Amino acid sequence: MKFLKLTLITASILAVTSAQAITYKFVAADNSPETKLCVLAGSDEMRKLKRTIKNQPLFNRYIPNLRYVSNNIKCNDMFMVNFASRYNADKVANYLDRYTYPKNKHIETNVTIKDLALLPTNNDSPDKVITVYVGG
Repeated sequence: MKFLKLTLITASILAVTSAQAITYKFVAADNSPETKLCVLAGSDEMRKLKRTIKNQPLFNRYIPNLRYVSNNIKCNDMFMVNFASRYNADKVANYLDRYTYPKNKHIETNVTIKDLALLPTNNDSPDKVITVYVGG
């Protein structure tokens, strides 16, 4: 019985430590306010995103500004909620989901099966650099 408990504990620890998550680094293609919003959305920086929308005169002239930003600014040819969702920025995606029209929401289904025996032995999670642009 002790051997079984020890085996289960060891297996669960190995399963937790072997799971690797890709971390994304977003690089702005230009210095426009829209691109900066996209970088913040992909990075899951909700507080900075809210502050930028509130303080940016370009966005303040649109009432309500969150609905405008959510439905008119495209990050890498995706609406901002879809962009945030694609790169696992869950806080921003959930926040913007309330302001995005249903026709602009796209649920991306993606299934990946990885052979854990083929994963690299180092525990460093790889960084993936994403160049962010605003386009239409």
